[in-house]
Amino acid sequence: MSDEAMGEKLYKCLKGKRYLIVVDDILGMEVWNDLKKYFPNDENDSKILMTSRIRNVAGNPRNGSPTYYLRFLSQDES
Repeated sequence: MSDEAMGEKLYKCLKGKRYLIVVDDILGMEVWNDLKKYFPNDENDSKILMTSRIRNVAGNPRNGSPTYYLRFLSQDES
């Protein structure tokens, strides 16, 4: 299945439903821009939690969402 076909299938599956999606380790805004069109915005309080090790991606002021910066864990903590 192509990436686009998979994305369209995801969109149809999520449409009209409330969801929480976790997208781990986004490496660039281009990746997020390619993905976000497959998450319907039905204004039903669905949420997308995105993580990134790259501050420019996580701290993008255009997304209007809060950004949390976490420190690396020590060997004992991890």
